[in-house]
Amino acid sequence: VLGIKRVIDNSDPERWTCTMTMTPYMECMVDVWREELISEFGPNWENKVRKTSFPDGLKLNKELETTPEEVKRNLKRGPGYQSLVGSLLWAVRHCFPICLAGCSALCKMMSCPSDKAFRAGLHMLIYMYQHRHEGIRFTETSSLMRAYVDASNDPDPNDGKCRYGFGVFWAGPIITKSSKLTCVGLNSTYNEYQALTHCFKHIVWVR
Repeated sequence: VLGIKRVIDNSDPERWTCTMTMTPYMECMVDVWREELISEFGPNWENKVRKTSFPDGLKLNKELETTPEEVKRNLKRGPGYQSLVGSLLWAVRHCFPICLAGCSALCKMMSCPSDKAFRAGLHMLIYMYQHRHEGIRFTETSSLMRAYVDASNDPDPNDGKCRYGFGVFWAGPIITKSSKLTCVGLNSTYNEYQALTHCFKHIVWVR
């Protein structure tokens, strides 16, 4: 797949590993967005380590008040907000599942990016760049498939729906998902069961 380097290691006779990274892709992205990174975080932006892929406590939704000038400016900054999020999404889908929830939040603002959304996108770019040599690893295993799933009880004021996410692992992360629930939940239990349903569907498909 475009931009992905795959390294298979058979040195351990007990199990093989396959490591997937996108190091040149992330370095190229930083070159494209360098001016905006310096403008937003200063010339020493590389020196501050990002411990999270998305700013802590930040919530993005279309109900946030943004002026037409702010939206227009962010749509045109650098190659544009949509280009930034699209490029991040490509990396998230293949080597950075840890950034999936944050990227999902950024996608909500595609048509009306605020200054906070643009800054959060650059924050994620820095995080990916600083972890560009890690990627994801698949390891031969005899263990059973397992999954983790969760849902919030924090409805989006735009439509009343909460977010959920899950990860299915078998030798590595084979399916990851972060999205909105399809129905408005009556309570936290309702939201959790909706999320479980979506996760179960994918597990059945894999089996």
